[in-house]
Amino acid sequence: MHFSHVIALVVVLLATLATVTAANSKLSRVRSIADDHKITPTIRSLRDESPQDEDSEEKTINLSGLTSKALKIDNIDSLKLEAKSGVAFNLLKLDDTIDNVFQKHNMKIWINYVKSLHQKNPEAVMISTLVAKYGDEDVVRMLEAAKKIDGMEEISTKLQSAQMTSWLNKQTSPEDVFYFLALDYRVENIFEGKNYDTWVSYLRLFNHQYPEQQTTTIKTLSTIYGDKDLSIALEKAKNSPTTVKLATELQIKQFNLWSLEGAPPAKIGEMLGGTAKTADRMTSESEIYYGYKKFYNLGHLVLF
Repeated sequence: MHFSHVIALVVVLLATLATVTAANSKLSRVRSIADDHKITPTIRSLRDESPQDEDSEEKTINLSGLTSKALKIDNIDSLKLEAKSGVAFNLLKLDDTIDNVFQKHNMKIWINYVKSLHQKNPEAVMISTLVAKYGDEDVVRMLEAAKKIDGMEEISTKLQSAQMTSWLNKQTSPEDVFYFLALDYRVENIFEGKNYDTWVSYLRLFNHQYPEQQTTTIKTLSTIYGDKDLSIALEKAKNSPTTVKLATELQIKQFNLWSLEGAPPAKIGEMLGGTAKTADRMTSESEIYYGYKKFYNLGHLVLF
């Protein structure tokens, strides 16, 4: 939900409060949020919304910590869960900065509040609110940092899973998710950290759920980095004991893709540059050229 939508919902909220106030002068005004040190780190239960209460004109949400009195809103069920979550997020002043959001005491209050609103899948509502405010890429970074905070590892892991589910439901392409995970910063660092494995897992889930849009790791990486830069990065990654296996597998897939596209070694040599065919001093480019030439001449195709 975009920020403009949140503003619109707040306007509706204020208008509703004004109407109820005019109809009932005894309605309590909403006070400003208490200071963090005065906020009780728990949330009182919502009024029991059993079937006999469904026809009641007024429903109460007590945001112990959000306000000193209950928010009484006529027909509160007409507001979407995301709207409630977003308004609460703002009232708790969690939206003033993106840094250290999960370190704030009020974050636990907000998490418990959303859980009380939507017990079946609260993480989906939370991630929707966070992404609407900060964007997918910043939320990825935020959740990764939150996993290192005491008491936040479990919820941040669940939110990461919810974010991936959200991407799948929206048919977010593996290429877009690659950017969200900030894997495109430097091609030579592509295999560092856990985000690459996360991305590969997402790509597999995406291919399974949307077989008509299937793609491969090497096709996506080639689109993002280009054949030359990717091939050089893979060749260099073969020199590291921690990445040699993965880099070799991807290089074979790249060679296979070039072969399927009908690219002769001479064309690959031109792409890599003039020094690629120089055998007296082996460079990354020449290693790639001669490696592909051998692969091409063998006519070895690897299915993937």
